[in-house]
Amino acid sequence: MRLQKCCPFDMAAEQKARATYEHLMVLTDDPAIINPLRFLREREIVHFQRFGECLNILQSSMTAGRTLNMSPASNPCADM
Repeated sequence: MRLQKCCPFDMAAEQKARATYEHLMVLTDDPAIINPLRFLREREIVHFQRFGECLNILQSSMTAGRTLNMSPASNPCADM
């Protein structure tokens, strides 16, 4: 099974959310609206980066021939 099909997250969703927040920020000049949108956009950027790092760890584990045990104690992404 390919890793992209079995992973429980969709990195494209993070990018779509980021783009949506950026679009909404362009539509207003109210700091009370822009500041929360800026926070949410930055959060999506961090999520995308962390998911990418986790995906790289999983792919390298699979390439090395190791089996993946996704219990919480052995999750390679748990400490990120």
